[in-house]
Amino acid sequence: MRQLTLNKEYSSVENYRRLIDCFIKELEEDSNKNRQKILEICHVGKFLMFFENKLQIEKFLEEPDFIIANDNIRIGLEHQILIDKKSKETEGFFANLCELAERELRKDENLPNFLANIYTNPYFIGKINEKHSEDSS
Repeated sequence: MRQLTLNKEYSSVENYRRLIDCFIKELEEDSNKNRQKILEICHVGKFLMFFENKLQIEKFLEEPDFIIANDNIRIGLEHQILIDKKSKETEGFFANLCELAERELRKDENLPNFLANIYTNPYFIGKINEKHSEDSS
């Protein structure tokens, strides 16, 4: 098991980075493909911060998703996001729209680098069948 030097001398951010960095680095080579696993590692790292540096990720797998350990124990951890289904659908709808917009903007090589902020009407209810892409226009 890899030994981490996590202690109160470091900031919370530094301790958090020490928990996850070695696992993130190997997944960043193909971050689009590994986006979900990277997100899971970040979630588990945040969760482990509650244990005051007593536990760390030993390795990540498929089942269970993670082995969490200290010197004496090993725990299998299955990562699960608990969220309201309707909220998750709405989040997915907007994430998908943003990805489509980004793809369209990247096609124009004359556009400079810029930051785009998106604000939505809080009463807007989006549905997948109302979304238009290049293929369906």
